[in-house]
Amino acid sequence: MRAFLITRCIYFFKRFCLVLSVGFMLCYNLYAFDRLTEEEWHYTYNFCMQNNANACDYLIDNGLVGPQECLDKQCEIVGMIYTLAGRHDEALAYFEKLCESGNVASCGNVGDIYYFHLHDYFRARDFYERSCKQKNSASCYGLGIMYGNGEGVRQSFDKEDNFYKQACNGKEPLGCYNLGVMYQQKTDMKNHLSIAKEFYGKACDYGYQSGCDKYREFNEIGIK
Repeated sequence: MRAFLITRCIYFFKRFCLVLSVGFMLCYNLYAFDRLTEEEWHYTYNFCMQNNANACDYLIDNGLVGPQECLDKQCEIVGMIYTLAGRHDEALAYFEKLCESGNVASCGNVGDIYYFHLHDYFRARDFYERSCKQKNSASCYGLGIMYGNGEGVRQSFDKEDNFYKQACNGKEPLGCYNLGVMYQQKTDMKNHLSIAKEFYGKACDYGYQSGCDKYREFNEIGIK
């Protein structure tokens, strides 16, 4: 594996946590009302969202709607609960249902599970490709990782570069950052450090502190 590549595991978790903004009553409708009080559900759910697997297991053990019964946002939340509990095979059913219904982000979630947890790179590639074609920048980044490492695909640095650029254009900061690293290493290319600095700056603009740090380093040594 190329040493400079940045893992998406943290981004995988953060992407799931975006659903915390959903209304509480929607969350409450995910489970059997006769097993937990509203207060117990809310308290345990918050612990689950802090990556507490025991809390997630407790919610699961007390009854959650199945993939056939859940509505769109409900499927996403229940899939997240199973994922944070480490029960990735069960989470897949929820995200695959959403993916088949046209939810592009969920196709990326399926790809993440196959890539990070089940290590089925060929299935991961299929779902990342489907999601990236629909402009999901995180999935384009995932394809960049796979082409750089030759995981489930023939290794191709040109395709790695292309998918990182698609990701960066979609404001995925890790795509921009990895482009910065790649161009920093292109010692045979004119102005390669200036181009690298530009990509580090974009990673910073899109919320990745390491991009800010690299931009500052380049700035302090006079790279324009």
